[in-house]
Amino acid sequence: MKRQSIAKHMQDVLIENDCEGVMWGDCTLLDECASRATHTTLMNAHPLDRHQRILNALDHSPLFEKFYIKLPVRYFPKGGWMERPCRLFRLREK
Repeated sequence: MKRQSIAKHMQDVLIENDCEGVMWGDCTLLDECASRATHTTLMNAHPLDRHQRILNALDHSPLFEKFYIKLPVRYFPKGGWMERPCRLFRLREK
């Protein structure tokens, strides 16, 4: 039996949860994908590393389109806010 790619697992997770896309911070979706990818060591990795590896896999997949959105993040040295680009992956239209 052929193993599914991380991107295919994420596609299944998004369809089952009726979601259009995934981005950094979507912990439930990212962890569900990691738990399905049993042929990898994703679940053994730290959550930040695990999520980064999944998003990197989506970056190279033809199943997903990549967009960037700007998110406000707290900038601690100066105590203010700044915008940081964040990757967003959406399922490609068939």
